[in-house]
Amino acid sequence: MSGGTDRQRSVFTFAPGAPFAKSLAQLLLDETAGDPETLARYKVLLPTRRACRTVRESFLRLSGGAPILLPALLPIGDVDEGDLSLQMFGADGRFLNIPPAMPALRRQLLLAKMLQAGGVFAEGREQALRLADSLGTFLDEMIIGGKDFSALSRLVPEEFSAHWQISLRFLEILSVHWPKIIEESGMIDAVHRRNLLLRALADYWRAFPPDGPVIAAGTTGSIPATAQLLRVISELPQGRLILPGLDFDLDAESWESLDESHPQYLMKVLLMTLDVSREAVGVIGQIPETAGTGRNDLIREIMRPAATSGQWIHFGDSVRRLGTAASLLDGLRLYTCDTPQEEAQVVALLMREALEADGKTVCLITPDRGLARRVAAHCLRWGIAVNDSAGESLSATSVGIFLFLVLEAAHRRFDPAALLALLKHPLCGLGTERAEMERAVGSLERFFFRDEEHRPHALHDLANITSKSSYKDVARIAQILSDIFAPLTAFSDGQSYDFAKIYEAHIRAAERLSDLPDLPGDLRLWSGEAGEAAAHFLSELLGESEQIDPLSFADYVSLLFVLAQRVTVRPRYGLHPRLSILGQLEARLVDADLVILGGLNEGTWPTALRHDPWLSLPMRKSLGLPGPERFAGQAAHDFAQAFWGTEVVLTRSRKVDGAPTVPSRWLQKMGAVLQACGADHSVLSGGSHLRWARIMDDAVDVRPVSRPCPRPPVFLRPSRVSVTRVDGWLSDPYGHYARYGLGLKKLPPLRVESDHALRGQILHRAFETFLGAYPEILPPDADGLFLGHLQKAAAALLHETETLQFWITRMDDPVRRIMAHERIWRETSKFLATEAFGSLILDVGGQPFTLYGRADRIDRRSDGYALIDYKSGGSFSSQKLQNGGLPQLPLEALILERGSFRRSDPGLQGSETFRGRSSYLGYWMVNAGRKEEFTAAVEGDLTALITLVEDGLKGLVVHYRNEKVAYVNLPDPRRMPRYNDYLHLARVREWSVADSDAEEVIL
Repeated sequence: MSGGTDRQRSVFTFAPGAPFAKSLAQLLLDETAGDPETLARYKVLLPTRRACRTVRESFLRLSGGAPILLPALLPIGDVDEGDLSLQMFGADGRFLNIPPAMPALRRQLLLAKMLQAGGVFAEGREQALRLADSLGTFLDEMIIGGKDFSALSRLVPEEFSAHWQISLRFLEILSVHWPKIIEESGMIDAVHRRNLLLRALADYWRAFPPDGPVIAAGTTGSIPATAQLLRVISELPQGRLILPGLDFDLDAESWESLDESHPQYLMKVLLMTLDVSREAVGVIGQIPETAGTGRNDLIREIMRPAATSGQWIHFGDSVRRLGTAASLLDGLRLYTCDTPQEEAQVVALLMREALEADGKTVCLITPDRGLARRVAAHCLRWGIAVNDSAGESLSATSVGIFLFLVLEAAHRRFDPAALLALLKHPLCGLGTERAEMERAVGSLERFFFRDEEHRPHALHDLANITSKSSYKDVARIAQILSDIFAPLTAFSDGQSYDFAKIYEAHIRAAERLSDLPDLPGDLRLWSGEAGEAAAHFLSELLGESEQIDPLSFADYVSLLFVLAQRVTVRPRYGLHPRLSILGQLEARLVDADLVILGGLNEGTWPTALRHDPWLSLPMRKSLGLPGPERFAGQAAHDFAQAFWGTEVVLTRSRKVDGAPTVPSRWLQKMGAVLQACGADHSVLSGGSHLRWARIMDDAVDVRPVSRPCPRPPVFLRPSRVSVTRVDGWLSDPYGHYARYGLGLKKLPPLRVESDHALRGQILHRAFETFLGAYPEILPPDADGLFLGHLQKAAAALLHETETLQFWITRMDDPVRRIMAHERIWRETSKFLATEAFGSLILDVGGQPFTLYGRADRIDRRSDGYALIDYKSGGSFSSQKLQNGGLPQLPLEALILERGSFRRSDPGLQGSETFRGRSSYLGYWMVNAGRKEEFTAAVEGDLTALITLVEDGLKGLVVHYRNEKVAYVNLPDPRRMPRYNDYLHLARVREWSVADSDAEEVIL
């Protein structure tokens, strides 16, 4: 490429390793040292608004905080019409006649509507909104690259698979309809408008050169419109272009063989556009003493094109011969951590340590948002709020969460978990004092939502229940909620409504819910950064409501959630001025004393290949759109620029989400280069921060908790037990003591889980109501009637029987078998009672002990009583019942013989007491999995069996009345309780690992 030109180009770069923003500010201060007022005549164009802020801060630091007239700093990447109007036409911008940009929100809604109308790609509104993002990106790429949509017609659909053909046909339709939509709106795409603004400025400056210096710094001109403007600036009499990190020392062969994945490629293309040779570019300043040449040489070799990678050998020989290997590693460290959590801890420690030095600045650069969030969270443990440029999604802020909790509570018809999550949110006030609110919510949860007997089906049911009870505060809260939610829940019937109507009800409900006695909700909810961002977003969304077709309540929720995820909230105050977390784009031109490059795993940095749902790679190549190599090259340029910092730390983790990772390609190449140089790269990992991170939360003396073995005094030991808990006493004495000695019971769940226990409860309740309805004569259609009782029992216990429909439909065969058995059974037996309560006080060593229980069913036979228990699952056998391995029914027989059972049921002719000898004990299995035997029973003379379990129970009581005997947790691993509510209390997962080699505890 020739260096001769018709005009002299003013193209420069800073010396390798020089901090860009600081060097730029210093250059301008030096040039205007004799006349500081002239600095205000400079116009400086920078890549981003953050770059403008960074340069502004560099001026402030270099001036020592003294007042200074700054140049006009303009962001090319986010160009503003007002700024350009001032540059072109002074204060009067009438001559800049460019249509306004279509708001991003309206654009996404319109694209989503087109996708839904097509009906091919989008199944539902939420998917259409998400696909609209990628479709908008495709449109922007076409506009930025100056591509004509007619090029789509030149792609041959038959050359591609069927789904790409469908996509291509849709894009061709889009190329026709979207320009019409844009034209009718009187607006244009934002990137198109940016191109027009940049070209307008370029045309104006070409015709009317500014009378002051113009500098474009830090941009590589990857956008054609930007490259056009840079060319004009380089030709201005007082214009200069300062490139970021142009490498003069890269050999000519490598320079000629650059591909898109190389960090110098975009600058090479820009120089060709400017018709300037690399040799003609001037160098400003000298290499800083703190940078040295070794790091520059190292990054050059790391990024060397594959075609010339063989020169690594010559480079290594040269380094070995000159003994300069140490200079390659000067100021560079590498931490390879085990997990992302450990990596974040290391980075946080580096930041915290840097604050010990006066004025030292630290910047973490990473595209890994998970790492960024973890680092910010770790810093908070020291009370340090780090400036994270990515901010936080509105949907993840307190205000956003509250707004969606309101919708979830209404949409799920006041599901207890959803409603309690809303009521416990800090923004929920209901116009009451916080203390009163917390008391009412606690009572609501404990005595209603966690009470299976009184759990309400709806909010108005709760208001009716509580108004008749002593919980007046709960009744008041329930009534307030009912009044607030009434307008909103009117839309949750599955029908479609106008967006604005649901929106108004939603916002009104949210504001009323956040009321405080001394502060109205509309002032409280929309305050602060998150509140203001939410108010702006919702106001803008309401303004675009005409673009939203009528929708259901569920669609309203999903639409709001998808759109809110795109809204970023950034705190403005309380952030540490010397710490920052930046993405790749935000980090351009940023100077910091310590630069941490984190998340250096392949697929994270550089990022994995972006999936394009619209075009395949060959299709993108045919259209001339950027491919993965272009994005990799931009990432490589950002990495190389940051790598030149004075002090650089590289971090990565060996595993992410439990899966092994691959080091970034740049780390792999660095290892190969250092190996060729004979450098001891182990010194890179010689820092102490990884060791600090690993010991930071370690205890000096780790003592795992031992197996719980409480030995309370005798008077505190349990003196009663249920017949259903005796087996659990044997398998888990500690659980028995927690239940009966300490009185600890597991709270019922907020949401009833459809598990074996629930199915057992449903089965028992169905038999209770069915037998109560037909105590003597079994109806002909007993099978169908019983299934109806099963449905009602499920609805009463779960409220959402849909989750149990599959189980209920599979009960046809078991119900037919059990009803056939019932008909035969009633020929010789008479039904008496269900759910009868009984108790017996035993004399054990001269001291009383109470045995109690509830019999599922009691029948009368000619030779005695029959005790029956229904089971929906489990392992039961007649042999196990006969030898005392199933003690429940024999203990019920003991109560029936020595004590009594009592029923009290108006539907069964009032109260009655049962006492006498049992002649039948049986478990009846109503289980879809059982095809053959479904009863486990013993009958006849049961004296020996009852005596066996009685002696066993008394022996157990006597044994545990000895104060030396401990209530050991899970003494025999071969005999574990079927259900255990005390695993967390006993910390089984902790002591069982430490106790794995210990001998079994024998009682």
